[in-house]
Amino acid sequence: MAHESHAQQRRPRLAGVDVARGVALIGMFIAHLGVPLSAFAVSGDPYAIASGSMDPATLADRVAALVWEGVSGRSAALFAMLAGVSLTFIAGRRDVVTSATDRRRIRIKIVVRAVVLIMVGVGLSAFGSVAVILHYYGVFFLLALPLLWLRGRTLALIGGLVVLVGPVIGVLTSSVAEEVTGDAPAALVGVLHEPFFSYDLSGGVGDASAPLELTLPSDGLIDLLASGTYPAVAYMGYVIVGMLVGRLDLRSRRVRTRLATIGLVGAVLGYGGSWVLVRLLPTEPPKVFGVDAGELLIADPHSNTAFEVLGNTGTALVVVGLCLFAADRAGRLLDPLASVGTMTLTLYSAHIAVMWLTEPLASGYGLISVVLAHDAEIYVTAAFVLASMWRYRFGRGPLERLLASAANGVAERMVPRPRASAESVGV
Repeated sequence: MAHESHAQQRRPRLAGVDVARGVALIGMFIAHLGVPLSAFAVSGDPYAIASGSMDPATLADRVAALVWEGVSGRSAALFAMLAGVSLTFIAGRRDVVTSATDRRRIRIKIVVRAVVLIMVGVGLSAFGSVAVILHYYGVFFLLALPLLWLRGRTLALIGGLVVLVGPVIGVLTSSVAEEVTGDAPAALVGVLHEPFFSYDLSGGVGDASAPLELTLPSDGLIDLLASGTYPAVAYMGYVIVGMLVGRLDLRSRRVRTRLATIGLVGAVLGYGGSWVLVRLLPTEPPKVFGVDAGELLIADPHSNTAFEVLGNTGTALVVVGLCLFAADRAGRLLDPLASVGTMTLTLYSAHIAVMWLTEPLASGYGLISVVLAHDAEIYVTAAFVLASMWRYRFGRGPLERLLASAANGVAERMVPRPRASAESVGV
């Protein structure tokens, strides 16, 4: 046979990858909603304690702040790395021969996925609940198209350059974007919009009320590529590393051990290197293209510096390695977490919409306010229960099913398979 079809290339689903996706999503829930159980035990705000603007009063304060800081930025990085793993699973390993027609079909599927993610991300951004990552992901998918079947060494070289150089470009761009772009179009630089829908939800205790608002997204092309919350110049490093990880034999114990070991080294170099260099800076740090050198050396969550990207990449590799081990050893104990990992798009989108609907009720609405003080526990529990029930009954999540159907449908229409070899492919 001249080549193997894409269906023949596919490997059985790895539970450990689903578990890692579940870990990433739960981490993002915590970053957005707070630390579970902290409403019972924490005397201060974990966000304020982690940032240093409030001193911890108890051990619970310190633990909550540590958990929050542990997931902030790192969950999104893990999510992006796993997106790269998924891209490789969709495209197939480079060492498996595919025809030009197969590759064209795969590219179309990825483009459709990217377009849908951009549309969903832009729609969710209108809620203003959190900084949405999905439309950034769509851009990452498009940028990854030329990289799908590169040789491993070439891809590794590009990934290394992106991890080390891309964030520097992003930090410098962010600092000068407003001055350089001037009166550039909103599509390029992004603008803040007034809400196009607003409804004042009254009825709270005393003067408590809050509007439900919808606002046009403020991200422009420069935000998506270089200066936004999840800029491509930084996050493509995670995606490319994920693409390399997806090419490995993730069922091999040796590979898993190497992932965790290399990841640990990367985390130490990234976070540790930042810690040392920041403390070596003089009282008045030198400028680099008008930017304080300290801004290039920190590794704070969402700073998107080379040190944070390197540290986050290492942490994500450790998590993936450990999840692969844990999924094999824990049996069905991790099924709820793996179920969450099979429908991350659905659960991520749902939590943003529900946050928007319930946020006005979180203060001044009596018993409702008391319940919503524990929203982190509610969201995490609901994710485990609903994902497990849905997976048992239907399998793939609803938005995941729609996304795959759209991608496969468009690809089959644009590049139909020969009747004699038509196969059902579900990626």
